[in-house]
Amino acid sequence: MDLQNITNLITLQGVKIAQIDNKAEEVSVWVEPSEYIQNCPCCGRNQVIRNGKDGFRFVRHLPIAEKKCLLIVPQIRLRCKNCSATFGWQYEFMSGKERYTKAFKANVYKNSIGSTVKNASELTDSPYSTTERFFKTIIMKLAPLTEAYATKTAQEATKLILGIDDFAIRKGHNYNTGIHDLRGETFLALIKGRKLNDLREYTKRNVKLAMLSPYAVVMDLAKQYHIFVSEIFHNAIRVADRFHVNGYIMDALNEVRRRTSKDLAPQAKLNLKRHKHILIKRNDQLNAFEYKLLKTLLAYSKELRVTVQREH
Repeated sequence: MDLQNITNLITLQGVKIAQIDNKAEEVSVWVEPSEYIQNCPCCGRNQVIRNGKDGFRFVRHLPIAEKKCLLIVPQIRLRCKNCSATFGWQYEFMSGKERYTKAFKANVYKNSIGSTVKNASELTDSPYSTTERFFKTIIMKLAPLTEAYATKTAQEATKLILGIDDFAIRKGHNYNTGIHDLRGETFLALIKGRKLNDLREYTKRNVKLAMLSPYAVVMDLAKQYHIFVSEIFHNAIRVADRFHVNGYIMDALNEVRRRTSKDLAPQAKLNLKRHKHILIKRNDQLNAFEYKLLKTLLAYSKELRVTVQREH
């Protein structure tokens, strides 16, 4: 492959190919600026002279024929005769002193969207730490746009349903609170902490959240969440989420089962404990054998029968 084809393939602006070293797994490309001088970034004049070179920089570019491409770029010193400013040659295809071209970074960004850092690192054949840094950079750029879109969607939603819950990266450590648009399946707010004062302070700084008018808010039974919703979303219906309600119901049912077992005969007590899972199954999930077994278990205790409250 000749130099002109290589130049067209890697699509570099403002430089020309000086030399190519095509190795088994890597292509090294020496480049030189197309122009002899560059306008001064301070005064904008072209009264600039070269002051030699400070060696070369090795810059990663997009792969060529599935091989890693490394650009060898001269670090050229320049001085402006008009304002006496000294500066280094600025290349259009990369920013500052970075070791990756803009095209390579864009490719990492593209592979990072909807993916993991590890997967993007493998696809682009780049170090994990580098990919993670690019990953965080794109998140910082996209986060405000995504947040604005999610908030706008929530504001325009008909019968908006919000969800509030706390979480921790490691259980038992510092907890944060997340607020979600459940129907839109978007994340609206991340609040540091889960105490009532934390929630109040956040809404003072982020008035857009307080301006939402949800039809209902789904949450667990934590007192601070119910107080917070009653203060901020006055007209919203407060709904206890099914997971926590089911948990309390199961705890109550098991307590009744353990208490009534104390007065049962040994065989009945063993039978009730062995088949306790039958008590929590829905009617439509029971087969004929389980249905018959359920009737036997409920016959052991009137209190248990009233607690389960099944219609047969």
